Amino acid sequence: MYTYADKKDGKLIIRCEIPDNVFYFIEILNDFLKKYGRYKVDSFWLAKCKKMRYDFKTTLDYKKYLEKSQD
Repeated sequence: MYTYADKKDGKLIIRCEIPDNVFYFIEILNDFLKKYGRYKVDSFWLAKCKKMRYDFKTTLDYKKYLEKSQD
C-alpha cells in the first residue's frame, strides 16, 4: 500500500494492488478511515504506473492523515 496527496486538493490517495472484489475492499478502507473521523473513499481509478494498481481517493486530508498516523 502506498499513500500520497492529490495535487489538486490535498486529499489522501491510497494506491494498492487490484483486489479480487473492489467494493468489499472499499468497505475495508472505509473502516480503516473511521479511526481518523468521518472519512470515506470518494472515488477510485486505475493508476498510471508500471504494475496494475488502483488509486482510491478519500475525503481525508493527507496532512491530517500524516499527523494522526504519527500519534
